[in-house]
Amino acid sequence: MSNKYLKELLMQNFQSHKDTTLTFDPGVNMITGDNSCGKSSIIRAIRFLAYNKPIQEVETNLLRKGKNSLIIKATMSDGSWVIREKGKDVNRYIIYDDIIAKDYGGPLELNSFGTSVPEEVGRVLGISPVVLSKSNDVEINIASQHDPAFMISHSSPEIARWVYSLTHMDDLRHAIDDLNKDHRKGNEKIKDYNNRIKILNEETEKFSNIEERENKVKLLEQSNEEVGILISEIEKLSNIYKDVQDLKSKMIPTQKRISFIENNLSYLSKDFINEIENNIKDLDFLVSSQSQLIDLNYKIENNKKTIDKLSPANNIDEEDLENKIKNIKELLDIFNYFNNVQLKIDKIKKESSEIEQKTKEMSIELEKIQKDIFGDNNTKCPVCGSDIDDSLIDHIIEEIDNGKNK
Repeated sequence: MSNKYLKELLMQNFQSHKDTTLTFDPGVNMITGDNSCGKSSIIRAIRFLAYNKPIQEVETNLLRKGKNSLIIKATMSDGSWVIREKGKDVNRYIIYDDIIAKDYGGPLELNSFGTSVPEEVGRVLGISPVVLSKSNDVEINIASQHDPAFMISHSSPEIARWVYSLTHMDDLRHAIDDLNKDHRKGNEKIKDYNNRIKILNEETEKFSNIEERENKVKLLEQSNEEVGILISEIEKLSNIYKDVQDLKSKMIPTQKRISFIENNLSYLSKDFINEIENNIKDLDFLVSSQSQLIDLNYKIENNKKTIDKLSPANNIDEEDLENKIKNIKELLDIFNYFNNVQLKIDKIKKESSEIEQKTKEMSIELEKIQKDIFGDNNTKCPVCGSDIDDSLIDHIIEEIDNGKNK
């Protein structure tokens, strides 16, 4: 690559050159000629091709008068070439070398590049501006005929910057600066990491007694469970207390009914019950005697029929008649006795019926009381849920009586 040089330069419609082709040899080449014959245009053409601009900014009229476009082509000694074409309807680079041929299979055409120079152009020509900064670049490969010798008329800092750029020491300096920046950033990160490690160590020390805290957490969880059970029991007791209060409120009218029943029960005193039992015994006797009464009635009727059949014309024994009359009186006395017995039986039946009716009324009243106290489920206590039997009811009545006495 170091032996590559510009072998041929073609200029068409470029300033004074209508169609000029120049060939060069390796090393130094001298171009001579009269004034205004186009020697400076050759330098401008090379500069425009390599840097995409004329030598001086004021020299912007590069197109030959009366023409629509210009073409500059530089062919290098290795066969690579670059074409710059610019005109009214065209502005492009056409580039060719071995790399482009391998990548694209033929010449590469570029149309969008603005005022910059495509990288491929600098690679083929081997020259490019030396960039000192974004706003300052130096064209050390091409000089104008009025420019002083390179580096002689410039200050030492400028020369140093150019030397750095030419020898790529500038890149090394930038690399060193970048390394220093990275080193400073690395130290800052190390310091930051150390601070984080310190903080993490302090946080870790807070958990040094983690086992003790876990035991406390377990105790708290166990306590929470016990508190939950106690709260549940308290809620149950609260509900029971509420039910008891409701039951007490229901007991107020119930106590009145119980008093009513007690007053009616007093009617059934022990003596009265004994009297009923005696009447029942008498009733049993009277029922057994009722059949005898029926037989006597039957006999009386027969005797009446017999007397009716007796005629005054018949001869009747007076003694026998008196005996029969006496028998009839006795029969009438017995009839009257049994008639009174029948009346007593009717009276006892009536009293028994009244007692039975009273008992039914008290039974209905007791059922109402039981329903008021225990609801529809009269076999279970609404408070404790235990079974209700006669002994429990007697116990409740006894407790009510004791409460009344107190």
